[in-house]
Amino acid sequence: MFTLYGSKSPIYLKTVVAAEEMNAPYKIVKVDLLKGESRTPEHRARHPFGKVPVLEHKGRFIYESNAIMRYMANELNSSLYPKDNYERAMVDQWVDYFSLQAGRWITQIWYQRVLSEKYFNKPADQKVIEENLALLQDVMPVLDRHFSENKFVSGSNISIADINAHLLCQGWRDAGIQLNDFTNFIRWNDEMAARPSVKKAWQTEGRGLRSYLRNLRPPRSSRNLRISNLSQQRKS
Repeated sequence: MFTLYGSKSPIYLKTVVAAEEMNAPYKIVKVDLLKGESRTPEHRARHPFGKVPVLEHKGRFIYESNAIMRYMANELNSSLYPKDNYERAMVDQWVDYFSLQAGRWITQIWYQRVLSEKYFNKPADQKVIEENLALLQDVMPVLDRHFSENKFVSGSNISIADINAHLLCQGWRDAGIQLNDFTNFIRWNDEMAARPSVKKAWQTEGRGLRSYLRNLRPPRSSRNLRISNLSQQRKS
């Protein structure tokens, strides 16, 4: 039995989606971040930095969502983290890419436009938004082309790379990032959102989080962050 500690966080939801996809035996222990429960001595014994998620298994604790997904997949011999060295390297490659680049850039924009002002009472940093938009502008045509040739992030089969990327990128619509030109990326994103594992995670563990985030959306007048597929425009 796996025990997952966490609540109301897209990063935490990655581990729940992974457990569902693997048909893993698991239970959930809620850690209310708003009440400061992640900073208690009890939780710091699980996670010294006072964060979520945390996995408990066989009397030991593991933190960092991607490490948790890898561990569960290894324990269950799940195809979400393949045994073949090359296929596994491809999964790791894309996990790292979305964690450190595209997914991180979307999260940075989402944080500034959705959370910063209304949750932390700080004005959105337009420089950060513009810098991350410029980075996205460069890579979105490449990602869209990748998804025109691959059903999932690392090829023809779903993996933890898809779960990681989908949850990291989940805020692009709420942040008002317009990606309408990138139909292959949107196809992949919407297919992931429709998977039973993802829907169940949002309905159970993400209950209230989706509506809460939607209430934090920036005003409509400021929600026009369009990223265009310039490569398509040049072809036409």
